Amino acid sequence: MEQDSFWQGPQTHPHFHQLCHALYEREVDKLSALPIESAAPLQSKLKSLSHYISRTAHALLNVDAPITIDCQNAGWSARQAAKAPIDDQTDAQISKWYQGKHLCLGLVVPVYHQQQGIERIVLDCIDKIDLEKGMIRCNFSGRYTFSEVSEGKVLTNNHGFRLLKPNRKTMLAACSGHRWVGKQKLQPQPLELRELLLSTQINWQNFKKV
Repeated sequence: MEQDSFWQGPQTHPHFHQLCHALYEREVDKLSALPIESAAPLQSKLKSLSHYISRTAHALLNVDAPITIDCQNAGWSARQAAKAPIDDQTDAQISKWYQGKHLCLGLVVPVYHQQQGIERIVLDCIDKIDLEKGMIRCNFSGRYTFSEVSEGKVLTNNHGFRLLKPNRKTMLAACSGHRWVGKQKLQPQPLELRELLLSTQINWQNFKKV
């Protein structure tokens, strides 16, 4: 645990308002860049923004995690590896981990994605499990099937996401928004509110527990 000792009420922590301000600034920038065909979707997003930002700031400041919180930039900060930490994960190992016992709904998991040559590990969560069919579905990246997984076959779904086995390296990289192009590190990408909330639900002592 590298954060300060924490608080009793959401607005009493010295960094709460700083964190909320950074989150508001980032989210408003995103909303201002959206194409506007109708005011209704934007109004809906703005109406719920205060709730989600307050909830996210509260969760970030109250979580017990082995990672440093960066209140100024509204996110997590950890040392970045030279390349994406996925080389030690074979498809057979990943499949075995997810088909094991005690897998539960709501579990936060890491997902690898590469787009336009940029590699990143994204946080997602499991919302459906069907072990008889060898299938799980994640809320953001979609469905994965394990029944025909064999060594050398990439465990990737139709949307180009590859499910990974949670471990300290993959979770730290995902929480910190680390990115790579080949062997070159890129500036970390700020997490969406969805991912920030998921990052506060990780059980760092046991990745199979929520």
